[in-house]
Amino acid sequence: MVDNAKSNLTSLYDKKADSYGADYKLPAGNYFMWRKIKTAISLGNFKYGDHILEVGSANGPYAFELAKFSTCLSISAKA
Repeated sequence: MVDNAKSNLTSLYDKKADSYGADYKLPAGNYFMWRKIKTAISLGNFKYGDHILEVGSANGPYAFELAKFSTCLSISAKA
């Protein structure tokens, strides 16, 4: 049952990964995405070696930045 749930969740994330973030490819969308990432990191006051868990990282813009502080993992083969 757990394997089936993981497979279903992975499939759902993989389907969304193909189209998610299209707005962020536009100049305005890219600006606001990076503004949110920088604000989140600043407010989080993260330090190297902190343990960070990001759930639902979509196509990973936050995960890639957070990985500079810690280790990130994804259940998607497309990550």
